[in-house]
Amino acid sequence: MSTLHLRHIESALDSKFATFVGLSDVSSSSPQSQRQRFLSRSLAAYPVAEITASAPQEVALGITDGTDDNGIDLVYYDSSQERLYLVQSKWHADGSGGPQVGEIQKFIQGFRDLVNLRFDRFNEKVRHLQRQITAALDNPRVTIECFYVHTGTHDATEHVKRLFDDLEHEMNDSGEVLHTRVFKQSDLHAMVSGEVEGDRIDLDVALFDWGQVTEPFAAYYGQVAASDVAAWWRDHGSNLFSRNLRKFIQASDVNNTIAESLKSSPDHFWYLNNGITVLCQSIARKAIGGLDRKHGQFACEGVSVVNGAQTVGSIGTGHAGSNGDSSAADARVLVRLISLENCPPSFANTVTRATNTQNRIVNRDFVALDPEQERLRIELRIDGLTYALKTGDADPAPDDGCSVVDATVALGCAVPDVQWAVQVKREIGKIWEDTESSLYRSIFNSGVSSTALWRSVQVMRVADARLATIQRREEGRRRQAAVHGNRLLLHCVYRCLPPEYFREGFAPVNDEVVQGLVDRLFEAVIDSVEADYEANYLASLFKNLSKCRTVRNGMLKSVPQIALAAGMSPVAGGDR
Repeated sequence: MSTLHLRHIESALDSKFATFVGLSDVSSSSPQSQRQRFLSRSLAAYPVAEITASAPQEVALGITDGTDDNGIDLVYYDSSQERLYLVQSKWHADGSGGPQVGEIQKFIQGFRDLVNLRFDRFNEKVRHLQRQITAALDNPRVTIECFYVHTGTHDATEHVKRLFDDLEHEMNDSGEVLHTRVFKQSDLHAMVSGEVEGDRIDLDVALFDWGQVTEPFAAYYGQVAASDVAAWWRDHGSNLFSRNLRKFIQASDVNNTIAESLKSSPDHFWYLNNGITVLCQSIARKAIGGLDRKHGQFACEGVSVVNGAQTVGSIGTGHAGSNGDSSAADARVLVRLISLENCPPSFANTVTRATNTQNRIVNRDFVALDPEQERLRIELRIDGLTYALKTGDADPAPDDGCSVVDATVALGCAVPDVQWAVQVKREIGKIWEDTESSLYRSIFNSGVSSTALWRSVQVMRVADARLATIQRREEGRRRQAAVHGNRLLLHCVYRCLPPEYFREGFAPVNDEVVQGLVDRLFEAVIDSVEADYEANYLASLFKNLSKCRTVRNGMLKSVPQIALAAGMSPVAGGDR
């Protein structure tokens, strides 16, 4: 069937991209060669347009295929979802073949050059996208999606899989930064035909305390037993997530938290977990169970879990009865089943995008319940300053006060142990997750005065402003160091300042002193990074505690000279 499937894919590419894919650089080539280039280029754009639900003409603007493309055929930044897509594509006219090791190695080398902003190694098409790419890589929350797309029927070899796995392991050592994915002919045809990838998944879903939505589109909601979710995983694995933007990541802080919650408080799991959203080609309620909404059986065809992959995977990998833990098996999970039968063609992608948009600082509101925060708010108020605690509170003007976000960043970076500065950079919301944890109490405790808080924030603002100036003048890795190394550098600024500057009765630090420290410490960051991690992606490096300790130790060798040059007494490591 590969010839028929190829015709279907080719027709879809013509339909979507015929007027949007540029071929001026190959205008002197034969019509057959131009056709091959069109198919290969539009093939790179097709899955990105489908997954992001973006306009084909918009995605086509990111096609970079051509001489000196350095292995990257398309670059597209979905700023709303904070995802950067890098694609290499191969049109196999005979429908055979698969990814070759040499092609993947070239793709990976191009990836490394791009994330390190080595634009001189790319063609004009890539350089034309330099501002867009730089904006994406400046974003500390960006996720990079690397796709290899081909029309062959062969799976990736173990060698190819290992190349991608090694790259993911390297990039994701401090968080979920990179996903790689290979699309072959069957995956593409599944997109074209409107089906999910691979074999269709049908499930009989037992819903407890269920409800129904009938307009404008049919959907059901209720609770599912965790043991049933574990069975879904056992029978279908990651194929459940065909439309999901993310696969299940076994080793992650989020999934460890899900698993622990399931084991320690199974009867509370429904209250603590966000649940699962499932798209279905069709849903039919079975007669069994009668009219009672306490329990219903639903036949779901063409199933894909579009949100909740981490919940499904965490439950399925041994935490819901498969290890003999019957209490975990009794846990319930919130589930939404959405039927696509009468939905517009783009609705599935719209739901997938919307349900994967997350509030990254959702824990912020918890800190408003902490008495220490209320004390700080009152003390700052007495000094005529505003302290914005809750998410809806308007941030005051810089001279009038600060927010709890400002305070957490400043005080976190001021802790002598660099762990807190790294946590601020990596995931600030984790600090607010538990106001009784040592992570939180090391920053906010009875020993922290409003004076220390306010002056720490003032130092941070001066340092950030100076770094913004450095960012504007620098390029490449030096610029990335100024962008992504900002919290480690701020941590070292505090290490250079004597503790008395943060106490009542002492004059505040002069702005010029802080600016001088930033300038000198920036060069120390560069020297330390290039000495130990010259090939690392800096956005990941500055979220990795072990690597940041190494960089910090290298920098602090220079602190006495840096402090003295700024007219300070060197006191690296002093408490606030």
